Amino acid sequence: MKFICQKWDHSNKADQRGRPLLEPEIVDKVIELLKDSPNWGDESVSDRFCNLNIILSPSSVGNIRRTHSIPPAPERQKTGSWERFLAVMWPMLAAMDFTTVEILDPVTNELTIMYLLFAMRLETREVQFVGMTENPNEEWMLNQARKLTDPIDGFLINKTHMIIDNDTIFSKAIQKALNWYGHRMCSHLY
Repeated sequence: MKFICQKWDHSNKADQRGRPLLEPEIVDKVIELLKDSPNWGDESVSDRFCNLNIILSPSSVGNIRRTHSIPPAPERQKTGSWERFLAVMWPMLAAMDFTTVEILDPVTNELTIMYLLFAMRLETREVQFVGMTENPNEEWMLNQARKLTDPIDGFLINKTHMIIDNDTIFSKAIQKALNWYGHRMCSHLY
């Protein structure tokens, strides 16, 4: 009877129940991979570890994901971080706006309001003075849009999104012209 009891006595192995815990380095790598690849599900992450000869089941990836409050792939795609968005979009963003200055006309001795148009590449913070006029009408704006989007030396080459304000100077025709040149308008309110 003593031998039978010893065979089934597992009291000394109480702390060895279940699977062994994953190494913290592997858990950290899983978390990093889940955050860096929002469109990868648990199985895809598991497959990447198999490529590295590390056996990690999709359910283990799911357990790690749930433990660290990381949503599943479809939800991670919708809720990307602002940093990630900017890292992807920054090279393609530009902005354009007006400022005004009052200039004393030496002939009439009167103050004249001049409109100055500036464009900016957000990635490099490079600003270009585009032009100056007393009356920024649609024809003048269309000429400036053509100059900015010139395929050879235009300031907005390789920019796909233009941030502008809701000023009436940026008419539908101007926005349509810039869209035609490949720039999507992103209006914002002050």
